[in-house]
Amino acid sequence: RLEKLVSRVEEAKRRRKTAREETEKIMQAALHEVFSKAEEKGWKEVKIGDVKEEVISGFPRSKSYMDPDGVIHLRPNNIGSQGKLNLSTVIRVLPPQKVDVEKYYLKTGDVLFNNTNSVELVGRAVIVDGDLPFTFSNHITRIRVKKEIILPKWLVFSINYLWQEGYFQKRCRRWIGQAGFNTAMLLSTKVFLPPIEEQKVLVLYLSLI
Repeated sequence: RLEKLVSRVEEAKRRRKTAREETEKIMQAALHEVFSKAEEKGWKEVKIGDVKEEVISGFPRSKSYMDPDGVIHLRPNNIGSQGKLNLSTVIRVLPPQKVDVEKYYLKTGDVLFNNTNSVELVGRAVIVDGDLPFTFSNHITRIRVKKEIILPKWLVFSINYLWQEGYFQKRCRRWIGQAGFNTAMLLSTKVFLPPIEEQKVLVLYLSLI
């Protein structure tokens, strides 16, 4: 019975992994479909620095700062695929009263950019879908945008399209076992900017995948 149970668990894991990979392939194809038409549609390009309201990096915390009653501290492994947070594994650091809440807590529409990771993962981005009492590491940059110009989700899809195309991998700074893409490089990165109403339609389409 134990062997059968283990076998079923392994099969469930395999199927879940396959489904995730298939979903990622569909998203990659959809991003290519949308952004490959940018020049044809006459979308202008803007620097991220031109559409940002605020950009801030998080702070480092070693194991000595871990506290089971503290706040969740996001790390690169929490920057999941599909532009969504992966909270399957989290750490907690510092009791809430020791955190600069106003500075570091997350709000709906925040964009989190993975500025330091392995070469193949640096540059991915996710959206924050709700107000969250979380902090984040110095390997993550939080971007708040001018929402009257660009939708946060459109920026996430734009960044992840660039990541998919190898933009960050080609330009990141590398050292042993890691790569980095600093704030100045991020702010100078260009993304396509359709009219805001067109962004809404495209974001809805991509969000349904």
